[in-house]
Amino acid sequence: MNFDAADRKLMSFLQTKKGKRLKAAAAIGIVAVIFFAQLFFCWLTPLSADDYSYSFIWKSDIKITNLSQIFVSAESHYQEWSGRVVNHIIAQFFLMFNNLGFDFVWDVCNSLVYIGLLFLIYYHSKGTFKGFKLWWLAAIHLCLWLFIPDYAGCFYWLIGSSNYCWSITLALLFLVPYTRYIYILSERKRCVFAEIAQTLLFLPCGIIAGNTNENTGVALVVMTVLFAVRAKLEKKKLRPWMFSGLLGVIIGFGAILLSPGQQLRAQESGGFGGIGTWIKNAVFITMDVFDYLAVPLLLLAVALILIFASNKKLKLNDFYGFLTFFIGSGSAIYCMVVSPQFPDRSWTPPVILAIIAFGQLLSLVRASNGIYRRSVCAAMAVAVLYFGSTYVATYLDLKQTY
Repeated sequence: MNFDAADRKLMSFLQTKKGKRLKAAAAIGIVAVIFFAQLFFCWLTPLSADDYSYSFIWKSDIKITNLSQIFVSAESHYQEWSGRVVNHIIAQFFLMFNNLGFDFVWDVCNSLVYIGLLFLIYYHSKGTFKGFKLWWLAAIHLCLWLFIPDYAGCFYWLIGSSNYCWSITLALLFLVPYTRYIYILSERKRCVFAEIAQTLLFLPCGIIAGNTNENTGVALVVMTVLFAVRAKLEKKKLRPWMFSGLLGVIIGFGAILLSPGQQLRAQESGGFGGIGTWIKNAVFITMDVFDYLAVPLLLLAVALILIFASNKKLKLNDFYGFLTFFIGSGSAIYCMVVSPQFPDRSWTPPVILAIIAFGQLLSLVRASNGIYRRSVCAAMAVAVLYFGSTYVATYLDLKQTY
């Protein structure tokens, strides 16, 4: 009873002007802490490996010092190594600043993009920022820290972050109008010119998003189709921009697969193999799913139990959001059966999509507010303590490397 009384008193205080100001200050404080934690580690992470070769026009000894050289390098890279034009341009844009002695530009921009990624994951998990839950944003950061197999390689290392952090951020940004369209209750009548403009704009936006990396491209193709199916099932009118976006994603993804450089690299890595190789890869990937995602899958099972225990009136359409991102995550994983390699960094897009799917499920829980908040506080306390200890250990490793 004492806990319930204290809980009610706290909730009552948070509804006052002073309580709302305190919540706003706490939100800004937590976002700032995450930002500076990322910024500090970005600053400690030195240039290494591919950072050096990407500092030059591809396959030359000329260092990149202006924008025109980046596009020359991107064309050479497309012909000789990979079809990831978007990621290559992002990476070399910031390496240009490093070559000019402005290393901090990357550190700041990369940390800001990470914060943007957290908000995008939040938005796709809930479909809105109304009733913003600060603990949810902090939990997303902790989930990324705990569950991404190669966190440092995807969020601190310049080339790695350009290929994974920035790519999934662009992908989720592209999907925002799809999520928004699903969650709006009633659509206003739109100007024909606005509809045409959005339809035309979504073609290049889709090309950029689809060209980020291979398994992100597959997931985007699958998910844009699923969003259209979901809209149809929920009796919403299919908009032209949904199809131009899908076409753009297919073009961008196709540009990766059909690039001369991608073909050469696949041959050097042993080719795409045959059915026997794909079956073997599928078995090993499934083993890795349980290795890398054992805890998230356990949390998923707990969430499902809580949902059905607390909400007896659920219908199939309540799970459309979960299924959209869960299937997207699965497609990003199992498309890799045809790839000669599946490095740890490539697990980043599917893990993030799985976190969004879990968030979609968590939104369906209808537990008692007091019990729910206390459970959340206990789980967050454990996660924060673990984060703190591993953050210090990571700092010691980075300091030694630096």
